[in-house]
Amino acid sequence: KGEETPLARTLVWVGRDGTERPLVEDWNGIFGGVALSPQGERLAVTAGRPTVDEWHIWIFPLQGGMPFQLTFEGSVNNFPTWSPDGQRVTFHSNRSGKVQLYSKVWDGSAPAEPVFPTERETWEGQWLPDGETLIVGQAAEADGVGMDLLIYRPGGGRPPDTFLATEEYLRAEPYGRS
Repeated sequence: KGEETPLARTLVWVGRDGTERPLVEDWNGIFGGVALSPQGERLAVTAGRPTVDEWHIWIFPLQGGMPFQLTFEGSVNNFPTWSPDGQRVTFHSNRSGKVQLYSKVWDGSAPAEPVFPTERETWEGQWLPDGETLIVGQAAEADGVGMDLLIYRPGGGRPPDTFLATEEYLRAEPYGRS
């Protein structure tokens, strides 16, 4: 059951005809990122416990069954996305002391693995349909200023390619800082 707070909400599935049904009866909470699996069988959802400032990824089966918690390490786990084959959930987590990308088998049967090792904080990752390429949002500077979008192929042995970089004037004097 979710927290009893004014922010608590219920996750609902809205049909094409506009009818709503709760995903799980009497399960309320504070929710963040939501991602539908490629086959449409499950949702990966960030559920928060604001009273203890924790956010974890939960898996919601859409054809019945109870939701289950996928992440347990760290206090911030958010922005879930599914691999194109639907076997893994990629998300960001602060489990190493800074926000980095991790991937975990959707049923929790194996530990999470780092996806994009870097010294900078990494917030989001989105798999391309080829299943081999990840678009990554990473801090442009070590102090967290700006964001760069990178193209990364895990296991390829190559550094990521820059897709979109924070402009130089923002890097030099971000937000009026000199």
